[in-house]
Amino acid sequence: MNSNDMIVSTFLIGIIRLLRLGEISIDQAHFLIFCPGALSRIEENNDLKGLAPIITQALELEDILSILGIEKYQQELTQLEQLLVKRLTFDGHESFYDTSKVITSLGLENK
Repeated sequence: MNSNDMIVSTFLIGIIRLLRLGEISIDQAHFLIFCPGALSRIEENNDLKGLAPIITQALELEDILSILGIEKYQQELTQLEQLLVKRLTFDGHESFYDTSKVITSLGLENK
C-alpha cells in the first residue's frame, strides 16, 4: 500500500463513520468523494485504482437507503468500512514502520 492509498483509505473510513453516525448526509458524502467524478479520478490514478470497487459500491448508498431502508444501509456502511480497514491491516513491523514514515512526512510538527 502506498501513502496516497493509505491516506485516502483513512479518509474514506472517516466519511463512512460520519455517515453511520448521521453526522453527514449522503449528499455531503457525495460532494466529498462518493460521486462518478471522484471515481473517474481514482480509476485514473495508479496509486488509488484499488479503491475503485469500494467507491463504486458507495455510489449505491443512496439507492440502498431509499429502496431497502436504514437497516440495509447501515449494513452496507459497515461492510464498506470493514473492506477499508482490511486494506489498512499491517502485515508486520516493516509495514508499520513504512506507515509511520508516511505519517511523519505529512508535515505534522509540534510548534
